[in-house]
Amino acid sequence: MKRTVFKTGIIFLLLLAVSTLYAVQEGKNLTGDWSAKIRENRIQIRLMIFDDDSDHDSMTSFGLETEEFKGLQLNKEHTFTLERDAGTIRFDGKFEGDRGRGAFSFVPNDAFIGFLGKEGFGKIKSKELLRLCIFDVNKVYIQDIRKLGYKDVELSELVAMAIHEVSIDYIQQVNAQGLKDISIPKLISFRIHDVEVDYIKELKKLGYSDISPSELISLNIHDVDIPFVREISKQGFKDLSLDKFVALKIHDVDLKQFEVLKDLGYTDVDLDQIISLNIHDVSPDFIRGVHKAGFKDISLDELISFQIHDVDLGYIDSLAEVGFKDVPVSELISLNIHDVNIDYIKGFQKLGVKDLDIPTLISFSIHDVEPAFIKDMKKLGYTSLSADKLVSLNIHDVTVDYVKSVHAAGLKDITLNQLISFKIHDVDKEYIEFAIKLYKERGKELTPEKIISMKIHDF
Repeated sequence: MKRTVFKTGIIFLLLLAVSTLYAVQEGKNLTGDWSAKIRENRIQIRLMIFDDDSDHDSMTSFGLETEEFKGLQLNKEHTFTLERDAGTIRFDGKFEGDRGRGAFSFVPNDAFIGFLGKEGFGKIKSKELLRLCIFDVNKVYIQDIRKLGYKDVELSELVAMAIHEVSIDYIQQVNAQGLKDISIPKLISFRIHDVEVDYIKELKKLGYSDISPSELISLNIHDVDIPFVREISKQGFKDLSLDKFVALKIHDVDLKQFEVLKDLGYTDVDLDQIISLNIHDVSPDFIRGVHKAGFKDISLDELISFQIHDVDLGYIDSLAEVGFKDVPVSELISLNIHDVNIDYIKGFQKLGVKDLDIPTLISFSIHDVEPAFIKDMKKLGYTSLSADKLVSLNIHDVTVDYVKSVHAAGLKDITLNQLISFKIHDVDKEYIEFAIKLYKERGKELTPEKIISMKIHDF
């Protein structure tokens, strides 16, 4: 039993040594050029990395405090370094004023590579080690991350955490707020979108104790701050979901809107209506204009419909000019839904169409009744055209060309009702000519009704 344990231990150590060696072999020196600019106490550095294994060089840039570099001097050729657990970057060159340039080399730390191998990171590329060096991802940080339960963390995640200052203290404070299982990508997003621990605490005080990481990120993306949440609550809107606050911000809901709407006569307004007003650009000026046009009792939902369907004040005035005054709100909306414009109305008025009211105009538009159709039908002898008959003709696709074909077949005195019946039963010019010939041969009188009967009975 002891011998088996001993052999197992030897095998484990050999595998560990091989994996560590494998990792070390990936860590080779890097060289390239650097350029930099000093801004107060920080240096913004750009590295052009020469890659012997590729036709393409790569570039990376970063900013660090000047105190993080060793041996940094100005206005002279010299060497300064950036020393971290992951390795050392040596900078050779010169700063003139606030700008500098030169050559650099990066030497990985073999001990740190061995540590990464033992931690299970496997193959480590030199460029990855360079990033770990730049952003000071060190042994202690990695060990502390592991202790917090993040066993499967990737090197790229460690770098991102360092870039965005996801410190161990920050993670512990977030965990203390009940977010113990938060993922590393979410922690990184927290820092990117400035999710502070005090913000989480304040939300809890306002009653939002069960908050997901995604909700916190969304709140911060859309600038839902604590004063905004408090002010909305003061307006009497209690127990709102966090998604509702986000929607209010997305659609630029201003708390002053409640007072403005109150002055315009709208006292019982809910948040969904405010959001909808903003989505559809129902401004106070638009409301005042609609009121001035005579619609003082119009509801907010009707105002929203006005904007959705492009019912503007100019259209209302133009309707009055062509004889349609005091049109109900519902009919105004319907007119615009069905694209009944002023020129369309004038076209029928010029032709003297009787019984022309709003419902008729809407029906005309729905069934594609055009002024030109009436004009052409009159030329064919149909001068008494009621609104209902015009709609029926268009419903059954009785076109001007169809009427001309029936006339050409010999039925010039056919009525509108008979033309509609012809269409219903698929009577075309060829069938009419066939029926006329048949009845002529038999010496019998032919009427449109008999043609329809023949068609119905498949004669």
